[in-house]
Amino acid sequence: MIGFTNKPMRFAALCIMFALLFSLASCSKKSSVDEVSLIGDVTGILYNTDLAETESINGSDSNGQETTGSVGTAEETTGASDNANVTSDEVTAEESTEAEMTSAESLAETTEAETTTLAENNETTETEGETTGNTQSDMISVTVSVRISDKYAEYLIYTINAERQAALDASSETTSADDDGEESGDAESDGENETAEKTETETIELFDIPASERVILSSVTVTVEVGGDGEVSVLDAVTAALSEYGVDYTLDLTGQSISTIAGYEGGTLSYEDSSAVFFWGYSINGVEPSSGRAGTNFVSDGDVILYSLIATSDAVE
Repeated sequence: MIGFTNKPMRFAALCIMFALLFSLASCSKKSSVDEVSLIGDVTGILYNTDLAETESINGSDSNGQETTGSVGTAEETTGASDNANVTSDEVTAEESTEAEMTSAESLAETTEAETTTLAENNETTETEGETTGNTQSDMISVTVSVRISDKYAEYLIYTINAERQAALDASSETTSADDDGEESGDAESDGENETAEKTETETIELFDIPASERVILSSVTVTVEVGGDGEVSVLDAVTAALSEYGVDYTLDLTGQSISTIAGYEGGTLSYEDSSAVFFWGYSINGVEPSSGRAGTNFVSDGDVILYSLIATSDAVE
């Protein structure tokens, strides 16, 4: 049997059905045609009731069409919603792609910046290395020896002692002249004067330069800074050594040669019947330059300089 969803109608239909069944039971003599007719009526009533209820739920034909239209509208709405969702998904995907591209660009920029920084650091390191290398190459080591030659020492000793002797002789002659001008009463006084002269002559201190004092600097190694012209002169190296070891010196008027070292200076000296002219000369690695002053000849790292007070006719030993 078709079910009813409306409870009042269901109840009414049941009541009618029981009434009809009761009537059938009471009138059993009626023809089967009538029974069939009554059952058909009941069935029709029930069917019509069910149909009415169904129509009340689904609406009339026009309402059905409207419902169908509503369904169609819902489908359109759903389609529109789906389209909106698809569009939203596409927009989200595009935004995500743009974000990824932006992130990739940022990463590329960061990598480029790091690469630039690394390159700058490498350049800085190379510059520092070059600076360190230049600083190291701006200094050279040179070995310097300074001395007076034995010939100069001998001539100087002879000259000084000769001068002292001459001074003594002059003083003695003056004393003798004074004594001659005085009246002497007895021979005893003359004998005392002679004894005084002999005593004074014997007490003269002779000048000497020991061999150990003839060497002023003995193979000292000094570090010399390279000048602005990129060179180190012999004069630069020798004066640096003298200054480092506290030895006094003076330059000549040109400023290109040394005039005195430790009080010793060049010039003309005599020895008995001869004389010689002395000057401060030098050799580089055992070779005396053919020309040039100490300030105009140059040395290199590791060179050995001998600066010596020698005679013009003598080579540097």
